[in-house]
Amino acid sequence: MRRRAKPRRNIPRAWRVEPSARQQAIDVAARALLVSHDPATLRTLAGHLRSVCDEADRVAQETPSPPALETYRRAARSLAEAERALALADVEMAR
Repeated sequence: MRRRAKPRRNIPRAWRVEPSARQQAIDVAARALLVSHDPATLRTLAGHLRSVCDEADRVAQETPSPPALETYRRAARSLAEAERALALADVEMAR
C-alpha cells in the first residue's frame, strides 16, 4: 500500500508574525518587567523561568501534544522576556 502525503496547509501572510514584531513584543514586555522589578529579582525570576522552560520542554518531548507545545512556547517566551529585561537592566547599570 502506498502512503498518502499529508496536505500542506498554507498559512495566510496576515496570520504570520514577523520576527521584528515578535522581538518588539518581547522588548515591550521586558521593559514592563524592568519597571516593576529590580535586577536581583529579575535574576531570580529568570532562573525560575529557565527551570520552568526546561520542565515544559521535557514534558513536551515525553508526551508530545498541542497543549504541551503551547506550555513550552509560553514558558520560552516568558524566559526570553526576563532575559531581555536583564540585558536592559545591565545596559542601564553601565550608564
